[in-house]
Amino acid sequence: MILRGPLQAGVRTNMARAETRLRQGWARNRMRRTSAPRVLVVDVVIPAHDRGAGHLRLTWILRLLRSLGCHVTLFTTHQRVRRDPYTKQLERLGIEVELSAASFEAFAATRRGIYDLVLLSGADAAASVIDDARRAFPQASIVYDSIDLHFVRQGRRAEVVGGPSERDYWHAKELECIQRSDVTATVTETEAEIVRSLVPTARTVVLPVAYEPDPAPRLPFDATSDLLFIGGFLHDPNIDAVQYFAREVLPLVTDEVDARLWVIGQHPPEEIRALESGSIVVTGHVPDVEQHLRRARVFVSPVRYGAGMKGKNVHAMAHGLPLVTTTIGAEGMDLVDGQHALIRDGLEAFAAAVVALYRDPALWAHLSASSRELVRTRWTPAAMRARLADLLAATARSRGARRP
Repeated sequence: MILRGPLQAGVRTNMARAETRLRQGWARNRMRRTSAPRVLVVDVVIPAHDRGAGHLRLTWILRLLRSLGCHVTLFTTHQRVRRDPYTKQLERLGIEVELSAASFEAFAATRRGIYDLVLLSGADAAASVIDDARRAFPQASIVYDSIDLHFVRQGRRAEVVGGPSERDYWHAKELECIQRSDVTATVTETEAEIVRSLVPTARTVVLPVAYEPDPAPRLPFDATSDLLFIGGFLHDPNIDAVQYFAREVLPLVTDEVDARLWVIGQHPPEEIRALESGSIVVTGHVPDVEQHLRRARVFVSPVRYGAGMKGKNVHAMAHGLPLVTTTIGAEGMDLVDGQHALIRDGLEAFAAAVVALYRDPALWAHLSASSRELVRTRWTPAAMRARLADLLAATARSRGARRP
């Protein structure tokens, strides 16, 4: 008998559900029997590695934990549907993406006592599941991954642009996550120090962003042109940075050099689209930005407020694309002005640095080589893998100490 129409679709749906239940049951039984570390990662959405530094960082954390021999499960609190190709890419690496449970509480009830380490990505995810995680996995080490300290960013935003601030809301929420976790992960040592100033007993681990250095040789100075900014526009510091640069800094630059500004990033709002002109190109999301990074002459990162580690800066440096940024943009990266980047605050100083770098082949070559070398030594996936290995070892010792 051949099934067609709604009946056929219903049978396929039931078969898919049955297949999912079998796969989940197999994964659950396998994890109960294994001696390998069992890691649960909780985030609000499935990370899309090409749509932001935070997404790429979490993707690397998942991939590297798997490479260390861990059984890795990703549970998302808000996005409970597949997000391909990203879901499929993770599954091909052997990472379980759990989307069948109706809630985290229901999921945790089926996995009681299984996980050794639970990594909660961001305050929203952490606050919503930490109680259920503690009850279901009492022997597990709970790691709160702060990503960046939102209360720091919100406080700085109020200082720069004014208006209402959510600083106190995020301060209370993040403080609670820190206090209720066994370990707090930050992206920089600067933010780890802030965490320890809030909670002196807090254990911290630094898990920075990770980028593979571009294997292609850097194009010569004369083969490059224009300025480049990359950043997603669901992140309001990027909106402010582009508006500030386009309206106040770029006119000073184009008075001196013939250069366009390329603005790349997902979800540009109308106020960013409205900046398009003969000297500003707004592309929206570009799946593969490598050619833009290779052909641009100067990367501009004029962030006036923010927190954490600016992944856009590391991305540019990994391609040997010389960088002009602010003190906030360079925060936590140990960049030396004139060695790894040009670090300037104030519109006239920032514009002068862009012009000088755009015109000076020797300075350009020096920053290109030294910045790429810094990435090789500090922010590669291999460096992140070593940090995760240390975290696994430390949490294993802690877990052993908690056992009766």
